[in-house]
Amino acid sequence: MRSLYTRFLHVENHLHHRLVQHSITALRIAVGAVFLGFGILKYFPGVSPAQNLTEATTHILFLGLVPGDVAIVMIATLECTIGILLLANRGMR
Repeated sequence: MRSLYTRFLHVENHLHHRLVQHSITALRIAVGAVFLGFGILKYFPGVSPAQNLTEATTHILFLGLVPGDVAIVMIATLECTIGILLLANRGMR
């Protein structure tokens, strides 16, 4: 009869193997959902918590040549595209 310690060790090893096996997939899905969620929020003015940061950053990067509304739509589209690609597992190395 195996001791309680060896049974727990077996369960721990089995759980560790499963976590290692699926950790990259879980991380990819979680990051993809975050990108898609924040990207969708940027399409609605005043809803995104990062809207002011996005407008200020794009104003500096584009030297004020691109209006804030256009920059928000560009960033929202980029974030949604990245999120969808991560969720669909496309474009991965």
